[in-house]
Amino acid sequence: MNSSYYKYCIVPQCKSTNIKTPNKLFIYVPNNEQIRKKWLKLARRDDVHSLSTNSRMYFCADHFDHL
Repeated sequence: MNSSYYKYCIVPQCKSTNIKTPNKLFIYVPNNEQIRKKWLKLARRDDVHSLSTNSRMYFCADHFDHL
C-alpha cells in the first residue's frame, strides 16, 4: 500500500486525516465484500450497500483497541 495517498477516516464524525494527524495510524478497510460490509456496519455507516468495493477506505487507530 502506497503511503503517499491522502487518507481520511471514514467513521462518521471522525475528523482524522493523514494531513491533520500525520503520526496517526490508518488501517486499510479490506476489499473483500463481506468483510468490508461488516467493518462499515460496525462503523455505523448508513451507506454500506452503495460504497464501492474497490475504493481505498481507512479507519484511524482511534477506533481500535490497542494492546
